[in-house]
Amino acid sequence: MENQEKDFIKGFNVGYQLSKHDPALLTQLTKSEGNKSEYFRAITLGAKQHDREKLLEQIKKSNELNKVKGKTL
Repeated sequence: MENQEKDFIKGFNVGYQLSKHDPALLTQLTKSEGNKSEYFRAITLGAKQHDREKLLEQIKKSNELNKVKGKTL
C-alpha cells in the first residue's frame, strides 16, 4: 500500500472518530485555512461517513417506532 493511500485511510479514520467523539475539535480542524491537503480531505470524508451512519440509525429507529405505533411509511 502506498504512503498516500495509508495517509488517506488514517485521515478518514481520524475524521470518523473525531465526528463521533469530539465534533468541536473536528470543526476547528476543518475550518482552518491551511488544511487543504488530501489528509484533511480524508478527515472530512470520514466525518461525513459517520454523519451518514448516524442519520441511517435515526431513520431506522424512527421506522421502528412507527411500526410500534401501527404506522407505516
